[in-house]
Amino acid sequence: MFILKIIVPINKIKNLFYKTKYIKNLEIGSRVLVQLKKQIITGIIINIYKNKIIKNINLKKIIKVIDKKFLLNKKIFKLIKLTSKYYHYPFKELIFKLIPKNKNYIISKYIKKSNNNKIKKKKSKISLLTKYNKSIKIKFILKIIKKNIKKNLQILILSPNIKILYNIFNIINKKIKKKIDIIHSKINKNKIINIWEKTKKNYTNIVIGTRSSIFTPFNNLGLIIILEEHNYLYNEYKKNIYNAKNLSIIRSIIEKNNIILESNTPSIKTLYYIKKKKYNLIKIKKYKKIKLKNKIYILNNKNKNKIIKYIKKNIIKNKKILIITNKIFIKYKIKCKKCKYFQYNCKNCNNILILKNKFKNKCIYCKKLNFVKKKCNKCNNNLIFKKNKFIKYIKKNFYNIYNKNNKIKIKKLVKISNNFTNYNKKIKIIIINNIDKYLISENYKSIEIFIKKYFIFLEKYNNKKKIIFKTKYPNHYIFKQIKKNNYKKIILNIIKERKIIKYPPYSYESIIRFEENKNILLLWKNIKNIIKKYKNLIKINIFSKNKNNYFYKYKWNIIIQSKLQKNLHKFIKNILINIKKFNIKYKLEIN
Repeated sequence: MFILKIIVPINKIKNLFYKTKYIKNLEIGSRVLVQLKKQIITGIIINIYKNKIIKNINLKKIIKVIDKKFLLNKKIFKLIKLTSKYYHYPFKELIFKLIPKNKNYIISKYIKKSNNNKIKKKKSKISLLTKYNKSIKIKFILKIIKKNIKKNLQILILSPNIKILYNIFNIINKKIKKKIDIIHSKINKNKIINIWEKTKKNYTNIVIGTRSSIFTPFNNLGLIIILEEHNYLYNEYKKNIYNAKNLSIIRSIIEKNNIILESNTPSIKTLYYIKKKKYNLIKIKKYKKIKLKNKIYILNNKNKNKIIKYIKKNIIKNKKILIITNKIFIKYKIKCKKCKYFQYNCKNCNNILILKNKFKNKCIYCKKLNFVKKKCNKCNNNLIFKKNKFIKYIKKNFYNIYNKNNKIKIKKLVKISNNFTNYNKKIKIIIINNIDKYLISENYKSIEIFIKKYFIFLEKYNNKKKIIFKTKYPNHYIFKQIKKNNYKKIILNIIKERKIIKYPPYSYESIIRFEENKNILLLWKNIKNIIKKYKNLIKINIFSKNKNNYFYKYKWNIIIQSKLQKNLHKFIKNILINIKKFNIKYKLEIN
């Protein structure tokens, strides 16, 4: 007799044991139908034991075998275990998100092709491709794809969005006449299983997909290409299970494959590893790098009149202007003149109530209605809906010059927004008013976030334009290099600052977010005892409130940093055990 260890898609039940006589049609990872009380449920085999004795238990038999073989490979089975340990996510839930729970199986019509020309793979190499036009990059990528196809190697291409996915599919499909498949979240899982069988049996040469396509089983994988590796969608905020870019590097080490990272604004870690010569930088000799053609000016906050005079001249010439400001001050806060006190907090999220319009009482953070009075609760004076001062100062000067009939002209030419998204190609002047928010913020990643948005904007619209920065700190080191349009030197200076403070990439970081609950004070007492053990090994910033719009439910944060991964993961395990005792909902981010 053989005994099987099986997983079931129910959170409360950990493991189950069943018995069989024959194992010819079974493997680790194959799906099986099982009876649990009065229900029939699909399960997955984790382990097989020979003649194991379990006392005082009467084991049941399996009803049916759905898969004679594991849909994935043994190497990917190891990769799934590593993700569950590293990201502290349960192994059970991760498998059942990849593999469907259906009781029927699609019969495979594909027979495995043989590869006579097998290559002994060396160590994996990671290389970066930057500062070239799209047409040059595509030519370089197509040459590498053709070389690997001649060697009977397979290729995987990762993209952050579905739009980018289909653009690349159309380009490759025209110039390379080979079998190509697509994987993303909107495709049915039964179709994805057919694609997995094709890749295992060498019927497909290229696979293009989003972050979930990392777990596709290949027979001879030779190369992985990651497009826009700086993009945050490889680590989604909604799910927060795994980071696709990091798993691709782990898979390359297991299978000994090469990786190409593509981005004109690479992340800090990639440039940090290039500096240490762990990653390679690709250089194309024939082609020149991109040169940005924009005029940049920097002004103090005191020189408001200079900006307005400059705007008036361009309005007379019918030139369009874009003004970028802080996100909060465009929207309305409720305040009293005499008290100077923000009157209302939201009932659901307890943040200061900020409205999109004077007449709509929806909160920005939780997007729920709140009752608002027109008068103050203390002094019974009328309330004010506060706006940004710089925008008021601009509008007063314009509206005094022009008549009521000419106000329409100003609204068409002058636009105010929070981001670079409301950009139009006809705009020739850009005024940035919100850079001081990023220079002074508590978040050490704020400068990195702004600079990536700025340089991505310049790459899309690389024309002769005038850009004006309005700041209190014109002598900051960033502005000298923004004039030169040098992205690399800005980030290398940021790395030097982080070396002194020992922030990442010189240390490892993770964040635990959790909701408010009655048992927070009890949790705090338990955490204090854990901190004493790890005082010298870890830096901790505990119970800081969260102000992000998306995480309005998860208010409280624990930010953890350490030089070693082992100390960090041990500390996280001890905290998560205490959080689960009090039934508090949480989210975990590991960078």
